[in-house]
Amino acid sequence: MARIFKRKSPLRSGSKQPESEPKAAAPGSEETHSAQTTAEVYKPATPAASPTVAEPEAPNMLDALAASLIADGGFHFAPSQAAIDTQPNGRKVESITLGDNLGGWSLLKLAGGDQSAASAGFTDGFSIRVPDAFEREAGEHTVRVRVLARSAEIAPTRLAISTNEAGNSGWQWGDVGVNWGICELVWKVPKMVNGGGDFIGLMPGAPGVEVHSVTATVV
Repeated sequence: MARIFKRKSPLRSGSKQPESEPKAAAPGSEETHSAQTTAEVYKPATPAASPTVAEPEAPNMLDALAASLIADGGFHFAPSQAAIDTQPNGRKVESITLGDNLGGWSLLKLAGGDQSAASAGFTDGFSIRVPDAFEREAGEHTVRVRVLARSAEIAPTRLAISTNEAGNSGWQWGDVGVNWGICELVWKVPKMVNGGGDFIGLMPGAPGVEVHSVTATVV
């Protein structure tokens, strides 16, 4: 299997030296009092530390990435409650939910994945059934699976992808950042034998991922 998944500068020698400081006035004199008052009035305030702020995403970044997946053609998966309801029992993913609507899209939220989960068959992760026609087309060809995802929390995480039934790629792990990005798996599919249904499996790392959409294309 192959995965393609301000410090001031010191005075230089020979430079002009600063003029001598004026002689200090006698303590208690009017001149001394005036100088102290001036210093108190013009003493600069210590600037407050600036808070660390995460760099925002470009406003249209998600739309652009989503459009690039659709432009791939092939099989396209968008999360839905029906897709969650039809998951087989025994998933080794602690939480599978449908998130809030985002710009007209629903988000699939996956958390609590077990890295020892099986990647074959239906997979023990979140499984996406591909159409029979795509399964036949993919036989003995290279398939590219792309997942548009981001971390569910303000910290990077990982996501594993598996394609199976007609040959099992096994879990292939990729990094997922706090902003939307694409995680990809490229896999050479063996010849189809039984044609019993092919699946794309997803397995979240901690703390979890949000999935916008998934595509699979023959390349």
